[in-house]
Parts: sequence; C-alpha cells; structure tokens
Amino acid sequence: PSPPTPEGHREWLVQTLADPSYLLMIASMEGSPVGMLRLDRKVHGDRVNIAVDSRYHRCGIGAAMLALAAKLRSGRVLDAEILPGNAASRALFAGAGYRQIGERLFRREPA
Repeated sequence: PSPPTPEGHREWLVQTLADPSYLLMIASMEGSPVGMLRLDRKVHGDRVNIAVDSRYHRCGIGAAMLALAAKLRSGRVLDAEILPGNAASRALFAGAGYRQIGERLFRREPA
C-alpha cells in the first residue's frame, strides 16, 4: 500500500535472499537493471511477481521474464495477483498463458 522505508526494504531483501523458497532475479539490458522477477515457492505452485522499469515498458522484458519463470518452474502451477485496473499486466499474463481464476488471481497450469 505504501513504499517501504529504506531500512524496511533492506531487511526484506536480506530475509528474501536468505530464504530458499524465494528466487529473486534482476533483468538487465546492457548492464543496467530494467526489471525484477521473483518466484515464491508455495505448497501447490509458485507465486510470480514481476516489475519492469517504466522506461522499458512494451520492450518485451515482461514477456521474457514470464517465459523464464515458466522454464525455471516447468511442471509447476504459476499464480500471479494482478490488480483489476492493470490492463497492461492482465494482457501480458494472458499472453503468457495465464487465465483469470479469481478477481485478482491469474494462473498458468503446467504444460
């Protein structure tokens, strides 16, 4: 709901990097970070979280990160929470094979 404090974000990052149930990756172009992919392992699948720097929207970075998530978690259910008003994210995930199963929940079944 609100941005974390620098200290709060640092604590979250340290905990996330130390927890083997999380996989956190930074997407880069020409050595500069342009996005983030996080996979949170759950009992029945993985939760997918992505973010792309707004300067790089519509460059294929989000689609590439979702393809990587599907490859890394082949054979597992992938879930994503997308806010109702986020038409761009809904289209991106739908294009990657996710289908809406709840107001905010989108799921990609294993191939």
